[in-house]
Amino acid sequence: MPDVPSDLPRTRPPRALRRVDSRRRVRRVRRVTRVRRVRSRGAYTRKESDDYEAAEQIQRELLCARLRLCGPMHPSVLTVQGNLATTLMRRGKLEESEAMERRVHSGRATLLGPESPAGNLALVMSMQGRKSEAAAVMLATWRVQRRVLGPDHPDTTATRASLKTILSPKLAI
Repeated sequence: MPDVPSDLPRTRPPRALRRVDSRRRVRRVRRVTRVRRVRSRGAYTRKESDDYEAAEQIQRELLCARLRLCGPMHPSVLTVQGNLATTLMRRGKLEESEAMERRVHSGRATLLGPESPAGNLALVMSMQGRKSEAAAVMLATWRVQRRVLGPDHPDTTATRASLKTILSPKLAI
């Protein structure tokens, strides 16, 4: 094969071939997205049936795929990370769960602003026995939600109930 000089201009493929290539890429992305939706539903189903080990494995695979496809700061990546952190918390892997919740919170703070909620982080801290830190984080979250969403919003009400649970475990139902 003859050597091709590197200073020759690169030619683009004809327009028709570029269109075909673009359509193939779109079909591939749609197919991959469908598969990921199914995998995400599978992880949810496993969590609902208390099979947290299988749910964790599926969520880790889904997280790797979403990171490759979307990048680390995409909202869907943060959602999968939050779901994985919750699964880890339920499996008792509290240190790993806290680290992931912190990454989720910092990502959401970058995307949504510094007042993004950190209720799940507070729950993990509470499970670790760090009640005062957890109460401070949950109280800050509740104040922001009360101001932004209103006192009767379901998220505000749920955060208030979690705050009561953290502050007085005897009242937990």
